Amino acid sequence: MEYILLQVGFLVRVEGRRMTADVEEYLPDYEFAFEDASAEGSGMYYRCERTRDLQAEFGDMLHRIHDLEVRSLLSPKALLCI
Repeated sequence: MEYILLQVGFLVRVEGRRMTADVEEYLPDYEFAFEDASAEGSGMYYRCERTRDLQAEFGDMLHRIHDLEVRSLLSPKALLCI
């Protein structure tokens, strides 16, 4: 499971090709999101119940990360108050 920045959220990455129809039938909760080909290889990204739960619980973490970065630049002691 991966967290993809830029407001995409939590997704499951499956290496290689898209799941076959029989596998998708076996995993009806998996919803295809997008395909990514990079230097690391190609992968298919899916949402499922668990990734939706994580998204609901943690939300968009990119904003939290940026807030921590700004706090650490302004005052390293501020990080101790998290």
